[in-house]
Amino acid sequence: MDANALLEKIKKKIEEFNANDVAREGCEPSLHPSAILIPLVVINGELKIIFTRRSSALERHQGQVSFPGGLVELGDKSPIETALRETCEEINIRYSQIEVLGALHTYKSHSGYCIFPVVGFIHNLNGLQRNGEVERIFFVPYHWLVNPKHSALLDFQTTEGITRKVWFFDEYEGELLWGITADITKIFIGLIEN
Repeated sequence: MDANALLEKIKKKIEEFNANDVAREGCEPSLHPSAILIPLVVINGELKIIFTRRSSALERHQGQVSFPGGLVELGDKSPIETALRETCEEINIRYSQIEVLGALHTYKSHSGYCIFPVVGFIHNLNGLQRNGEVERIFFVPYHWLVNPKHSALLDFQTTEGITRKVWFFDEYEGELLWGITADITKIFIGLIEN
């Protein structure tokens, strides 16, 4: 399937999902509300998802692969605004370059975050540049992520000694996509492909 047909399929699936999603749940007061953008882009005729590797100097989740995003701030009118603001800050994409396609269900993490995943299409990469929170920006082809050979649900032991199943993708260009970001990626792919 070519990139434009795939993008139309994604738009349709997200639109149908959001139309049927009348009971979107909110965040529990004990969780930190946050939002991320799943940024889609077409490069050389291929649909890709933009990921970042967080700076090793950050206080939380240092050096991990993630989507652009962060905590909801007081001035943010909605989680969508949070996702867009954080994306613009972290990878220097302007609001006008992002077409919001919809959102997934709120994701509650074991680490105490309530994450609102927003899906957006980046119309062009003009000005793309990382800020101090980001060590690297990279692009993973959608068809690579969809291939079940590239991911597995594995046991992971937390620092507290708790073992639970966590999604891991194979390394891609030296980057390891796992945990919450991998889980949200799998949820997104599952929505589109089912």
